Amino acid sequence: MLAIQELMLKEHALFRQLSKKLVERILSISSIRHLKAGEVLFLKDEAGDALYGVLAGRIRISNRSIEGQELILKIMEKSDVFGEIALLDGSPRTADAVALEDSQLLMIRHRDFTLLLQQEPILALQMIRLLCARIRQSNEYIEDLTFLDTSRRLAKHLLLVSREGEKIEGGIRLPSISQEELAQRLGTTRMDLTKQLRYWQDNGWLSVEKGQITLYDLRSLQTFINSRADREV
Repeated sequence: MLAIQELMLKEHALFRQLSKKLVERILSISSIRHLKAGEVLFLKDEAGDALYGVLAGRIRISNRSIEGQELILKIMEKSDVFGEIALLDGSPRTADAVALEDSQLLMIRHRDFTLLLQQEPILALQMIRLLCARIRQSNEYIEDLTFLDTSRRLAKHLLLVSREGEKIEGGIRLPSISQEELAQRLGTTRMDLTKQLRYWQDNGWLSVEKGQITLYDLRSLQTFINSRADREV
């Protein structure tokens, strides 16, 4: 198990440049947290008392509106690290975290990690870089919500996910995701999402079979993102 934990640390940008000795020290102050599918790790506005790294499974980070509509901010997968905001500033959690499947997490308590940051400048510098990356991601997300309509946000997301897809003859098969989850990621309804996917399928840009999306015309999707809104369905 220690080998798996060490590998996870080395794969994430926060810990990648750390010495073996420092990695071992981090492991010595960490513990393992197991979650069942659907189990809540923490909720928005709860006290943030730990930093987490995903050893196995997937964790959904999301917020809900007053009306109960869920917006998925990010899906944390193997080697991802999260929970740093509340950990550092002592404020409540900014989102909910729920296991999408049985998951195993590396957990580092606030007190231990804060002490380590004070003693290890390289780790503090890496944390600053992580926060900068989060800010850039947030800025891009806000820009997309402001300047792109739902269909263009969908096209952009599909192209982004295609980098992790499986190349097949004539196209790229995307990692499996339910249309419900995809709609929640984009802050739209499943009905509107299905309508847009069907339109692109009719045009031969992609196919949707048993919930599996395969892209065939990435260039048309990119052109659509850059086009005016008069091509909206």
